[in-house]
Amino acid sequence: ECQQDVFEDGPKRDRRLWIGDLKLQAMTDYGVFRNLDLIKRCIYLFASATGEHKMVAPCIFPDSPPYVDEWTFCDYSLYFISCLYDWYKNTGDKELLRELFDVAYTQFVKVSEKLDKKTGIINLNPFIDWCPNLDKKTAALGVYIYTLKQLKELCEVLGVDATDIYDELKDAEKCLFAYYDESKRLFTTPSGQISCHSQVWGILSGILSEEEVIAILNGIK
Repeated sequence: ECQQDVFEDGPKRDRRLWIGDLKLQAMTDYGVFRNLDLIKRCIYLFASATGEHKMVAPCIFPDSPPYVDEWTFCDYSLYFISCLYDWYKNTGDKELLRELFDVAYTQFVKVSEKLDKKTGIINLNPFIDWCPNLDKKTAALGVYIYTLKQLKELCEVLGVDATDIYDELKDAEKCLFAYYDESKRLFTTPSGQISCHSQVWGILSGILSEEEVIAILNGIK
């Protein structure tokens, strides 16, 4: 019921298109309905609505013309890379990849400009979750590394030089390692907070060994 003009957040409560929902709903759709025209339309909508700041919006009201809020979340903007990556991995279509690669690459550039490589803090607002007291900085860094690795692979597919992405990955991974507490075998945050969100995105970043990942999963309460 959420597959209408776009992938809706819900058929009643919130009918707009969110890129966080698109990332998950499209992955389900690739394996179930393969409604590829709908997925492509949603990706195009986000690519067309980046505003003056050039960052992909978190959500779009798909009326004609579409309405886009001006606020952004750095993790949601980075999800555009994932949506394009998932499209290629599930369809093998390089045409959309070539057409929208610059939009995906721009998300990397905009976030990299705000990464403090001494503290590992991305000085942009992330969403991560609604929790008001959640320290989101470690999780946001995990999202950044997760999507950078996908962007690096897309560069390899297209034959684009990815030296800057390789260099950024090394720096970002070093920053994230600094928030891995080896004694607790869990990720912390700059404020010392331990949350499931930090563990999930720390794991998805791929910087830990299998043994370390298992220890985290066993340690989450």
